[in-house]
Order: sequence, then C-alpha cells, then structure tokens
Amino acid sequence: MLSLAEGFHVHDMAALARLTAAERAAQLDIRERLWWHTDQMWDHAKAEARKAQVRDPAQDPRYSAVAAMRDLLAELRAHAADAIVAAGDNRS
Repeated sequence: MLSLAEGFHVHDMAALARLTAAERAAQLDIRERLWWHTDQMWDHAKAEARKAQVRDPAQDPRYSAVAAMRDLLAELRAHAADAIVAAGDNRS
C-alpha cells in the first residue's frame, strides 16, 4: 500500500508544475514554515516522552501524529523544492 506522501506525490508535482516560479517559491516557503512549526512541536513531544520514559515516541499514540505530520511535511517540502529544480526556476 502506498503511503499518503507517495500517493500524493504525482498530484502535487503536477499542481506545482502549473504554478508560476513565484508561486512555487511561495509554496516552498509556506511548506518550510509549516515544517519548522511542526518540528518545534516534535521537539516538545520528544521532551514530554523522555519525561514519561517513552522509548520511541514516534510509535506511541500520544506522539505519533506529530511525528507523522512532520514526516509528511518534510515530503511536501521536498516536492516543492524538486518542482523548482524541475522547472528551472533557480537558473540564472
């Protein structure tokens, strides 16, 4: 079974290809900001997990949603960066 990120990849890349260079850059910025926000939540969740003596917070239901969202946003961020390269937006 495909993961959510894998199944979404083709659709996301096609949608990103239809955008202008400025819109793709904005998508990358937005996705990076969301990833950083979620990464901060993940750091907080890991600290809570350590206090609760949880060995693998990514597998614990109390924290797994944050880990999964962080992973998904990392993939979406990579899609935007890949679309920029594929479109040649960062060529001078």
